[in-house]
Amino acid sequence: MQLRITARHFDLTPEMRKRATDSFDHLTKFYDRIVAADLFITMEKNRYSVEFKISVSKEVISAGAESHDLHSALDQCAEKAKTQLVRYKDKLKEKKPEAISELTAALSRPNSDEDEIDV
Repeated sequence: MQLRITARHFDLTPEMRKRATDSFDHLTKFYDRIVAADLFITMEKNRYSVEFKISVSKEVISAGAESHDLHSALDQCAEKAKTQLVRYKDKLKEKKPEAISELTAALSRPNSDEDEIDV
């Protein structure tokens, strides 16, 4: 997965870049099949506008936030993106619940036959 960070109308410091990367890495805990992500940070009239565009298998999830402080804008945007990723993951689970239950049952079975187990 690749994160591309774009700063518009200001220079992005290494500290800000690390903070943005950390907020994105936090999102991978909720859905690990993220293909690519774009982060756009814009500064207009002492106000930061942050927008995430996250590409998952067949969809693009986008979230945005604005604030006077870059850190709070990143946190708000990451929280919105997290909510959408969790909703997307739940939607995938709802589409094929029988396949998921079969897989769970297969994984919870012991590897050996019941006849071979000594009690």
